[in-house]
Amino acid sequence: MTSVVFLHDVSDRLRAAASWLSLPRAADACVAVFVPNSQHAEQLDRLLWEQNPTGFTPHCLQQNSLGAETPIVLCTNRDAPWPSKTVLNLTDEIPAHLDQIEQLVEIVSQDSETRVAGRARFRSYQEAGFVVETRNAGKELAR
Repeated sequence: MTSVVFLHDVSDRLRAAASWLSLPRAADACVAVFVPNSQHAEQLDRLLWEQNPTGFTPHCLQQNSLGAETPIVLCTNRDAPWPSKTVLNLTDEIPAHLDQIEQLVEIVSQDSETRVAGRARFRSYQEAGFVVETRNAGKELAR
């Protein structure tokens, strides 16, 4: 059964994602990041290079030949199978292939459009019978 975690009340979705991906517990896991907007994928790529001044958050784009060996894979193709059982969704849509996902992490920013879409996804996941957890991550992921 898929578990869903909503991290809400962040001011910048991509910066919050980079912070979350750089946390030790996230860095030890393999994570597929659903970010189909190529500009957002490039921005997240840059942010991940900037996260840890004394280290590196290993990541690559899904089409990279090292994708199978890299713990964080930025996925721009909405129809491709997930390279990991943990998916970080950076869109306002429900990701495809939910049956392949064990843990789905949603980051919802403070802007009204993203919040409305997040609430709709929250209801959809609940109606589908998923276990849904919410956490106010505004302070936890602020950088």
